[in-house]
Amino acid sequence: MNLDDLFARYDTNIKNRFKKYHAENPHVYETFKKLAFKMLGTGRKKYSARTIFEVMRWDRDVKTTGDVFKIGNDFIPIYVRLLIYHYPIEFSEFFELREKNE
Repeated sequence: MNLDDLFARYDTNIKNRFKKYHAENPHVYETFKKLAFKMLGTGRKKYSARTIFEVMRWDRDVKTTGDVFKIGNDFIPIYVRLLIYHYPIEFSEFFELREKNE
């Protein structure tokens, strides 16, 4: 998979919003990656990305710019796929990926 494949499933509006948000808030991905690796280190075979993002929203008080919603739910599946893109061995089966219509 390449990055074009990663974004192909999303409509242009979501893609553009995510790319802008991600460029303005790289710490969101870094925090997600850090917590995902921490959870992986517990020995669990599966975990919920949404739970990690809820922890980020609650505990971390992640400071963002742009959208009033600090981390949009539309972006969570993209962050998961981005993490799997960068770390396929570690995360290809850790998070459940759903098809667009599920």
